[in-house]
Amino acid sequence: MQKKSICLTMFVRSNMIKCFLLALVGFILYEIVVFLSSRSKSREEAQHSENDLMIASLIPKIPIKVSVYYEALCPDSRNFVLHQLVPAYERSPRIVDFELVPYGKAKTEELVPPGNRYKFQCQHGSVECYANKIHSCATHYITNKASLLKFVACMINDNMEPEQVAMDCAREHTVDVNPILQCAQAGEGEILLKNYGEMTYALSPKVSFIPTVLINGNQYNQARILKNLWSSVCDLFPQNVQPEECLR
Repeated sequence: MQKKSICLTMFVRSNMIKCFLLALVGFILYEIVVFLSSRSKSREEAQHSENDLMIASLIPKIPIKVSVYYEALCPDSRNFVLHQLVPAYERSPRIVDFELVPYGKAKTEELVPPGNRYKFQCQHGSVECYANKIHSCATHYITNKASLLKFVACMINDNMEPEQVAMDCAREHTVDVNPILQCAQAGEGEILLKNYGEMTYALSPKVSFIPTVLINGNQYNQARILKNLWSSVCDLFPQNVQPEECLR
């Protein structure tokens, strides 16, 4: 009887040890599965994070800067300002910012003796030089971008009598024309135009056609930009993150 009791006790202990070992193995396997699952999730999160960063790096900052290097009497400049720049800006001033550089293919000569006085030779003659100076002064004195573009667009529509047109356009768009004309008739206008000339000559590649239009400082695909500025701006954004205005 005692022998049977000893055997029973040993059997129970053996089963308890087996159960304990099985439980331990199960626990270890569970921990391994949790660990591997956690590592896999971490890798997925890291991959998602990396993908998000990559997408973010492809999204340009808003607003997109459109720099227009133009001439006041150039028909192609007139066409671009009226039919590309104005509609794009009016469609979304949130997305499109602009910079006007009225110089084109002019040439600058410093007067002798030197003293910040300059004269210019312009592609369409002296009238264009004066109109370019008025435009240069307008960019300096009209600080509201919407008002500036309306004034310049109004002028470029018919620049053949720049001073009269400037007064008419200023009246139409509630702009104070006096400081603009005073600037254009004095050395200030010469310096502003000279500075725009330096900006134009600094372009790389060099200007070969007027207008030359930069988007965020790049001259790529000029033909398409001149034909469809709005699409060129929207194409900078990946398809899945295009601004709402581009989807309308």
